[in-house]
Amino acid sequence: MPGVIEPGDTFLIVTSPTVGMKHLHIVISRAFNEPPARLLIPVTTAKNRHGEDSSCVLDVGDHPFIEHASFLLYETPRVCSEQFLGTKTERKSRLEPRVLVAVLNGALRSRWLPVKWKKLIELQRLRPDE
Repeated sequence: MPGVIEPGDTFLIVTSPTVGMKHLHIVISRAFNEPPARLLIPVTTAKNRHGEDSSCVLDVGDHPFIEHASFLLYETPRVCSEQFLGTKTERKSRLEPRVLVAVLNGALRSRWLPVKWKKLIELQRLRPDE
């Protein structure tokens, strides 16, 4: 198991098994459900992309894995069990608090993140000003 998993933790998750492509994912919730799970948002490059959700754009310096402007794919949130995160992913460094605030602000602002996940963030009192 990966130890305590909190909002702002990041993981590399295989998104295309046939080619081994991995994307950085950011945890944006505390534990919910049984067995415990977390809500994660994938990060992808903003290079050569049109129409992306600009609710939160991350850049070099926001996380060691990010090498150029990237955005969060709030339209494709992922629910992962603690077991999955502990065995099928590669844990990366935690976001700095200022970056987590931007990610949570983006989640609440995004028109793409389903309302049920926005309600979870609010229910868990993961307000950006906390």
